[in-house]
Amino acid sequence: MKIGRILRTVVAVCFAAGAAWASPEESARGVLERFIGERAGDFALESIPKAGEKDVYEISASEGKVRVAGSSGVAICRGAYDYLKETCNVLFSWEGKRIDLPESFPDYAKKRVECPHQYVHYLNQCTFSYSMPWWKWNRWEQEIDWMALHGINMPLAMFGQEMVWERVWKEFGMTDEDLAEFFSGPAYLPFFHMGCLYEHEGPLPGNWIEQQNKLQKRILARERELGMTPVSQAFAGFVPYAFAKAHPELNIIKGDEWCMFESTLILSPSEPMFVEIGKRFIEEYTKEYGTDHLYMSDTFIEMKPTFPAETRLQNYAEMGEGVYRAIAAADPDGVWIMMGWPFIVLADYWGEEEIEAMFSKVPQD
Repeated sequence: MKIGRILRTVVAVCFAAGAAWASPEESARGVLERFIGERAGDFALESIPKAGEKDVYEISASEGKVRVAGSSGVAICRGAYDYLKETCNVLFSWEGKRIDLPESFPDYAKKRVECPHQYVHYLNQCTFSYSMPWWKWNRWEQEIDWMALHGINMPLAMFGQEMVWERVWKEFGMTDEDLAEFFSGPAYLPFFHMGCLYEHEGPLPGNWIEQQNKLQKRILARERELGMTPVSQAFAGFVPYAFAKAHPELNIIKGDEWCMFESTLILSPSEPMFVEIGKRFIEEYTKEYGTDHLYMSDTFIEMKPTFPAETRLQNYAEMGEGVYRAIAAADPDGVWIMMGWPFIVLADYWGEEEIEAMFSKVPQD
């Protein structure tokens, strides 16, 4: 990566998310103080290099003082939690915390742990509907602390994108009225973004969109200062009905029906506008929130593609290529993230030949 692109990315991240330059030790100490209170003062926290591209931590303790060194805020938190679990039977779960600390922390022989993976992923799209649509910052802060203590460094970050989509769709001629008939209500937005449904329990209130924008910036700032690489959204091809009416010249495909909802519409990836819309979304998202170069896009999540049988393999290849090209056009360092769920829930449809075709024009790296 060229140094100029690095600097542009750093500036965009800090400006968009409003992030303070917290060191790994400072960010980890904040987690520990919220977790065990004043006893966090018995922990000496240090930064050490990564093991290649993978996180690493070291822990030891003597005379009531615990030393934790890690290659990121997440690694330091994971090391501290490892020590607390092993020596004090401490627990931090979704149901609550168990914290009963001794007067003096036990001695502990030095241990070094290298994470076997560069990324430790957390959440899928549906969680933002089933569990999280009404969470405020205090609940998110608790969840991010939980992530850090459990070594999570690659969480989905799906909030706040509706403000960006509003801007982009208006660039392409959509009105507030068109979008009111497009966006679903808050609890259904993940299924909206995956193209399962439109409009259901909408429209979205403007003040809700603004609140989610502010919340997303706080979430991203905290996750990034801990050394996480959040995953944001990419264009999956779904377009408003009003867009289809305004552009009868475009090849727009009617999707498969999902759970008795009206079929959604997919812009054919063979249309140049597919890449242009996807590019503009990532560009505008990066201006607003910064980027970590990881982008989620799921075009066929629980719906069978409606391509003609005789051209289906070619159409799969075009769709995979279109999603990737839209990401790469905006961010040459972008990586397409996708859930494997379609290939499980519709295993009778997605055979090796179909999956091979879908990714045949996407670079292996």
